[in-house]
Formats: sequence, structure tokens, C-alpha cells
Amino acid sequence: EMSGYTHEEVVGHRCHSLLCSRQEGNCPITDLGEIVDNRETVLHTKDGGKKTIVKAVTEISLDERLYLLETFVDISDIKAIENDLVKSNLAKEKLFSIIAHDLRGPVGTQLGFLELVNEDYASFDSAEIKDIFGNLEVSTNKLYTLLNNLLSWSRLQSGGIKLERQLSNIAVLCEEVLSQCSVQSNAKNISISVIHQEDIVANIDASLMEIVLR
Repeated sequence: EMSGYTHEEVVGHRCHSLLCSRQEGNCPITDLGEIVDNRETVLHTKDGGKKTIVKAVTEISLDERLYLLETFVDISDIKAIENDLVKSNLAKEKLFSIIAHDLRGPVGTQLGFLELVNEDYASFDSAEIKDIFGNLEVSTNKLYTLLNNLLSWSRLQSGGIKLERQLSNIAVLCEEVLSQCSVQSNAKNISISVIHQEDIVANIDASLMEIVLR
């Protein structure tokens, strides 16, 4: 049943022509003398597909004739889940790398302003102090937005929230993301612009789209 072949289609045929990926003359048991015990391998199916299996082979003797008793356990679903986990972990690593990079800018800006004021507070007049605290507020708001985006993403991954789709203006969203990156881009003398001919509206989760755009 696992292979899709009937009993009549299998009996009397060599496994190389139906089920096994090994070439004839290269059988791990009869030709290479290997011991196959719970080995992960591939089973070819009648419809041309492949299934990942765990295979065990035992030699038995019936009427003084040697036979191979083979046991297959289908682990295709398990492998699919493993592959999904690998992809998910890679996505998490990439996201955390992006978030860490983006957090460094606002935090570095805050530290820079605080160090500047702390080292020579007396030299600043009230207007300069107000300007510094205004910049700190902008930087803190950007940091708060980034942390909220990260929290939303982590809750989505754990199944804690569902996608909240709504019609959103992509151009406006891009401008908001650029605004959040302005500290880093200005520090590196990089100018970034959003060029579009008309407003583009999409049914998306705006918070998660911000993470993608970043």
C-alpha cells in the first residue's frame, strides 16, 4: 500500500526495478554486504513519487533458501515537519538579524545624545536642551515601534495572534519605514526615496509588512 503497487505487481520482480533507488549490482545488502538497520532512505512509488522511509532488513531462511525480510516505516510527514522547522528557524534568524541591526540605530542615537548632555550639560542653553530631548523622543518612538513589531511577529509565530488584514496604502507604509530608518541613513549620508506613480492599496497586515520592508 505504501508504494502504490499491488501484491501481484511486486512479487517476482527485483526491487531495483520498482522500489529502490540503488542501481542493480549496488545493493547494500546482497552486493555490498552492509547491515541495514533503521536506515533512512527513499522509497520510489508507483506514481513516480518518492517517500522518505526508515528501512530495516533481516536475513531469514525458509526451506533452506535465503530471503530478505524488509520493513518500511513511512516518515514523510515527519521529514516535512522537520523541513518546515528548518525554514522557520532560518526565517527567525534572519528576522532577528534585521531587528538587531535596526535597534542598534535608535539605541545608539539615544546613548549619543545622553552622553553629550551628561558630559557638558552647562554649555547647553534651554533651546538646545529642548532640541536634544525632541530628538530623543523621536528615537524612542521608533524604538518602541520596532519592539512592537517584533512582539507581534513572535506572537504570530507561536499562534498567539492572527493576521489582521486591512486595506493599507503601500506608499504611506514605505514612507513610515523610511522615517524609522532616517537616523541610520542620515548618519551614513544615504538618501532613500519612495518613487511611485499612484497610490497602491493592498489587503495586508501593516505591522508585519513593515518588518518585511525593513
